[in-house]
This record gives sequence, structure tokens and C-alpha cells, in this order.
Amino acid sequence: GVGQRLDCYRRLSAAKDRDQVDEVMTELIDRFGDPPLEAEHLGLLMSCKTYGRRLGALALELRGSKLAARLGPGTRMTAETVARLGKATGGKFKLEGDRITTTVPETTGPDRRTQLRVCVGALAELTGLVESGR
Repeated sequence: GVGQRLDCYRRLSAAKDRDQVDEVMTELIDRFGDPPLEAEHLGLLMSCKTYGRRLGALALELRGSKLAARLGPGTRMTAETVARLGKATGGKFKLEGDRITTTVPETTGPDRRTQLRVCVGALAELTGLVESGR
């Protein structure tokens, strides 16, 4: 019922990594069947959030085709790191003020799953590069 769903949503928001998000989403599907589009979006957004936390980002922002991670004082990324990442990825990631940005596909209509999956992949790549010190 509602209590079970609320528990799943609480666990989604507390997930430490993408695997924990995937576990909760699988459990939701097992219990309630195919989730509505909004629930799939939520799972993808929570995966993005886990990478944002690992990067020390103050916020993740998605506007049109631009994904940005707003950097705070506790971030693991320095301007030098971002410059190196830009070179290592052929300019895929750029530093714009206090944000590191990348381009993702535009979306039209209510289904944003493809765009959000690209966001998850980009944040996973960025996190992996930063954590490996490249």
C-alpha cells in the first residue's frame, strides 16, 4: 500500500549509490508491477543524485540540453581537474563559472527517460574520472 511506497521513496532518497537505487526500483516493480513514467523518472533522478553527492556538488541542474553540476567549497574538483577532464574527454565536460557542464539530448514530451539515462551515464563517467584522479 501507500506505506510500502513511501518506504521505497524514503529508501530511494537515502540511496548511497546507483546499485541501491536499482535495488529499490526492482523491488517496486516486483511489488507493484511496471512503474508509471514519473516513478521511472524518479529512479533515474535519484541515480543522478548519488553521483552528485560523490562529486560534492551543491546542486545538479538540467536545463534544455545542458546538464550542470554546481560546485561548492567541498567539491573534489578543482579548476585544474576540470581542465584535465575537458582535455581527456575531448571537451565533453567544461567549466562555466562555478559549474561543470556537459550537453545531453533535448527532450520533447513527458517521457524524459532517454535524456535522464544519458545524464546518469555522464555523471557516472565524470565521477569515475574525478575519483580515479585523471
